[in-house]
Amino acid sequence: MSWIARQDASSVQTLPETTEEEARQAKQAVQQRQLELDRKIGKSGSADEVLELVTSFSHEFDLGHSTRCLAALVDHRETFTKELADSEAFTSLITLQGKLLREDNYDDFTAQIGYTAINVAQLREIAPSIDNLIPIMTETALKHTRSMSAGTLTELVKFHAIIHRRDEDFLAATASAAIPKMRFFSPRYLSNITWAYGTLGYSNGPLMKALASTTVRKMRLFDGQYLATVLASFAKLRNRNMPLLNAFSRFARNDIGRYGPTELSIFVWSYATLQHKDQELLDAVAKSAGWQLGLFSPRDLSMLVWSYASLADPNLELLEKVANITVEKIDSFQAPRLAKTIWAYAKLQVTNPTMLEAVTRKSVELIADFQAQELSLVLWACGVHSFYSERLFTVARDYVVDRVAEFDEGGLARVAWALGKFRLKDNQVLEVMADAAIAKMDDFTPKALAMMAGSYAKLGQTHRTLLFETFVERAVELGSDMEPGQVTAVALAASQAGIQLDALVHQIVDRTVNAGSLTLLTKFGLRKLLLLYEELPPGTFPQEFKATLREELDSRMRKRRN
Repeated sequence: MSWIARQDASSVQTLPETTEEEARQAKQAVQQRQLELDRKIGKSGSADEVLELVTSFSHEFDLGHSTRCLAALVDHRETFTKELADSEAFTSLITLQGKLLREDNYDDFTAQIGYTAINVAQLREIAPSIDNLIPIMTETALKHTRSMSAGTLTELVKFHAIIHRRDEDFLAATASAAIPKMRFFSPRYLSNITWAYGTLGYSNGPLMKALASTTVRKMRLFDGQYLATVLASFAKLRNRNMPLLNAFSRFARNDIGRYGPTELSIFVWSYATLQHKDQELLDAVAKSAGWQLGLFSPRDLSMLVWSYASLADPNLELLEKVANITVEKIDSFQAPRLAKTIWAYAKLQVTNPTMLEAVTRKSVELIADFQAQELSLVLWACGVHSFYSERLFTVARDYVVDRVAEFDEGGLARVAWALGKFRLKDNQVLEVMADAAIAKMDDFTPKALAMMAGSYAKLGQTHRTLLFETFVERAVELGSDMEPGQVTAVALAASQAGIQLDALVHQIVDRTVNAGSLTLLTKFGLRKLLLLYEELPPGTFPQEFKATLREELDSRMRKRRN
């Protein structure tokens, strides 16, 4: 009996040791099998072989295996055909990946979500069905943002930007998770995640502040491309972070020669978009760009001059060099680049006849490629330069007639202004533009309204009563948004069309004399007001109005003589 008890006790003591050994061996066998499956996936030579492995072994796959199969398909994209994308094997792989993502029992789970996003982004064009994983990834990621690494957070936000999927809950969660991890973000991660938020138009105050301050602290580790990406993203979001802009300016000016054409053009484009004029940086970029303009692409050149024009910095030496390079490279320019370039020179009132000839000639060749607003910029710029190209305006005429609905209010106003500048009275063009303007009148800004009203009056179109009545109605609606000169221009044009101006006259008096805003008017604007006073019947304006205008004009003349 005692022997039996001892035997039982001995058995009880040795069983755990045997069980642990068996468990260890079983675990080792599983690991070896997993490694074997990894090797099989890694050795696959085509997309077809990858999917054969899925068919044979998917019942053994964990999340790592299914993710690596997707990565292998990315590696073998040249053999991943439409037929394979529609196959049962691929469908089962996507189904399995979604199931494993939802199960959430893999050691490196959050990283696998990031890897899945990378693979989906590269396969979705070939295999649209893979988009079924997107809501699963987003849903799963929302539960784990706090535990994600800086790299995984970056990849997931970047993925959403690439596919243009704006999920407010996801963006808020990733922003909240990223802020306390900022010290772990490398320059590449900072650049990519800032680009992603910028692309998605997501501007979270604390997040942007954290991204900016981290970029400033680590700026010496950034290369030019990463810096350009961060700056451009803040510009897209219209986030004028002054500590970032000031720190970057100091940093970049110290070694401006290290940056290439694309980086330099993006730097000044960002500052221009944010309307922050840093003269020292502009001068440094202009000097560096001048040494390497031959390397600038049409895109770089047009961005460069657009930026200087937007910041009202007429760097004549730079503009002359850019004009010469533009002529040399004109055959490489596309329509958007032509529009930006000629607009910039017009904005700065810098005329280069050789460049204008080249740009207008190329614009004729590419007329069908222009967006409506781009063409309006080209025509407007020709007017500013007093450079008339009969070929350009001839092809532009047909474009406007056929595609007038594509012009916004600013585009219509610019085309009308250019026609007025060159006294081009084409009844069909003016008719379709008038109809389009009436239809879009609710969108007209004060500037576009004044420009178009004045242009149509200048072209003798005052018989278009409905158009001018609509101009006046819109000016009254805009009220205090109209500057004194703008409301005067509309009133003067409408008076020539015989339109009732009582409401507009009251607005003019209120915006000038009563508001003390006569000083905002140019001398030309004052003269237009006086002309309007003479045009309208006696008693339309208050009796003292003319005397007030004359006194202001005389005062300016005396100051000028002194």
